[in-house]
Amino acid sequence: PVTLVVTGATAPARILEDPVSVTVKAGEVVLLSVAAEGTPPLRYQWRFNGDDLPDATRNILELPAVTSARQGIYTVEVSNAVGSAVSAGAVLSVLVPPQIQGHPESLTVAIGGNALFRVEAEGPGSLTYEWRLNGVPLVAPSQPELRLNGVQTGQAGLYSVVVSNAAGSTESRAARLTIS
Repeated sequence: PVTLVVTGATAPARILEDPVSVTVKAGEVVLLSVAAEGTPPLRYQWRFNGDDLPDATRNILELPAVTSARQGIYTVEVSNAVGSAVSAGAVLSVLVPPQIQGHPESLTVAIGGNALFRVEAEGPGSLTYEWRLNGVPLVAPSQPELRLNGVQTGQAGLYSVVVSNAAGSTESRAARLTIS
């Protein structure tokens, strides 16, 4: 008679928990992980938008100081001698603070005249604007322009604007309003 000896059951690699999508601010550290099972040893290969990431061969993927260039879909293939499985995609979204492209410019205006300060900014999401005089927030609409009609000597000073979105804020250079 022939004796069959079974040395242990073998199970293909299987994903138990997929990596989770995440939204972070630029500069933060991101950790993506996968939970898997199967006959050891398990091998891991992380992918970014379908391309293998070099040296990304553990169950945890660490992305230090992320930038918008790291936005995309991350998957991981888990394999062993019996088979392999690919995780669902985890979407990484990176929020970037606004960038000021054009700062307000200094003006000289006669008493009773009009002044117009303008900022040009860009960034993802909706932008808000907080205008300031000598560092103190003004009660003004959240607009990229600040219009001052009939200026008086008390309005002279340094005007700046803080532009914000969900990722943070950026303050413009100050522009001087001189009243003549």
